[in-house]
Amino acid sequence: MVGTYDVDDPFGLISPGKRGHAVLTPGPGGTGAPQAADGAGCLYCSMRALVTNDDGIGCAGLRALARVAVAAGLTVTVAAPDGERSGTSAAMSGLADGGRLLVADRTLDGLDGVRAVAVQASPAMIVLVGAQGAFGPPPDIVLAGINRGPNIGQAILHSGTVGALDLSALS
Repeated sequence: MVGTYDVDDPFGLISPGKRGHAVLTPGPGGTGAPQAADGAGCLYCSMRALVTNDDGIGCAGLRALARVAVAAGLTVTVAAPDGERSGTSAAMSGLADGGRLLVADRTLDGLDGVRAVAVQASPAMIVLVGAQGAFGPPPDIVLAGINRGPNIGQAILHSGTVGALDLSALS
């Protein structure tokens, strides 16, 4: 990640005078989120990410993805199904109490300070309500995965992880 890169910067993360070419240096102490060489600070620190999956809130892949997002400097919220929801594609389903989705706060190992919620809903429903601010400020980016199993061939059409990302592109 550290180095010199040619970029088109579709998100406006690089100061206007530097577009087209970015130099990244390590964060403080040689670790953490990449810093802009022009002193503008963390390139991704102002971005909010919603992290989800279809394998459930307890999945190791979800925690790994969230840790990488935090290390990149994103402000992360984890909102994932309370259990296995593989094969749900972009289905919009959820259990409600009085018209509200059932949500429970969780603590995830290695993610101190990151809000994590288990939602009794499909990944696509989680992304839809998350994009509307159900779990805090609306995200700038949605990250989904890391899957326990493969998403290959025609089976990818049934993946809840892929369905969540499909819906995020429309939100």
